[in-house]
Amino acid sequence: MSSAPSPLCDLPTSMPGLALRALTSADAEVYYALIDRNRDHLAEFGDYQDEKRATLEWVENHLAEGSGSIHYRYGIFLDCKIIGRVDLNPVAPPHYVLGYWLSRECFGHGYVTAACRTLINHGRTALAATMIFAGVTHGNHKSSHGGVPPPFRNENLLPVPVAATA
Repeated sequence: MSSAPSPLCDLPTSMPGLALRALTSADAEVYYALIDRNRDHLAEFGDYQDEKRATLEWVENHLAEGSGSIHYRYGIFLDCKIIGRVDLNPVAPPHYVLGYWLSRECFGHGYVTAACRTLINHGRTALAATMIFAGVTHGNHKSSHGGVPPPFRNENLLPVPVAATA
C-alpha cells in the first residue's frame, strides 16, 4: 500500500479557506457560471477559446471526459465557492504542464500562487512528476511574471525541476 496521495483528491492549500477539488461533471453548473462571468477575461490573450464559447452542455461533456483522462483538473475553491481552475496536464510523464485561470475579481490575493504551489507539490508526490512547465500564453505578462509562482518566474519560462519548489 502506497503512502502517496491519490492523483485526484481534495487538496488544502496554505491559505485558510482556499482548497483545490478535482472537477467532475457534478461541478458543471457552478463551473459554467464561473466561465460565463469571465468569458472576455478568458480569451483576452487567445487562450481558453473553448471556454469563451462554452455552453452548459460543453462544460458537462468536458468535465465528464476529464474523469477518466490523465489530465488532472482542479477547481480553486475559496470558502467552498469556485473562483478558478488549475490543471496538471501530461506532456510525457513524469513531465507535466501547469495551467490555470482565476476569476477576474479574485486577482491580487495570492490565490494562484497558493493553488499552483499545492498542485506542484501534489504532482511531485502523487504523480512522481520530475518536471513541470508553466503553461503561459504569449502576451499574458501578468502570468509570465507576476502570477506564476516562484520558481516559475524567469524571463524565458523554461521548465523548472519540481524539486526546486519544495
